[in-house]
Amino acid sequence: MFRYVLLTMIIFTLVGCGGVECTEEAERVDVAKKLSHQQLGSLYTEAVKLISQGGMSLLTGEDIPKEFDLVSPKAVMVKSKSVWLYLESCSFDNKVVVFITQKSPSQGNIFLRWGEAPESRTIELWRKA
Repeated sequence: MFRYVLLTMIIFTLVGCGGVECTEEAERVDVAKKLSHQQLGSLYTEAVKLISQGGMSLLTGEDIPKEFDLVSPKAVMVKSKSVWLYLESCSFDNKVVVFITQKSPSQGNIFLRWGEAPESRTIELWRKA
């Protein structure tokens, strides 16, 4: 748990707060919502590659795979069965994040979350069934 909290604090520091919006009207939310089914499938495929490496990691800068350039994440957190693409951060609990989860080899999802907890909103963008 401590490692998760520490990584979250590092991400907040890296992503920062540059006078941007993390609302439904935010540019980064719009970009993610407009991705095609094929583009979302490509993001999922790359996320599964990272998940298969095991462990937990934080990727920034040039370490972020080019396949994620579609959404230009500022940071990527890889966990046991998910990848979080941090698109924007407006405060500690106010972010735009794409969550890619792999439930099993044949099941997975991509979600988009924006806003400040606990009022943040989440929608499903893609599902592998």
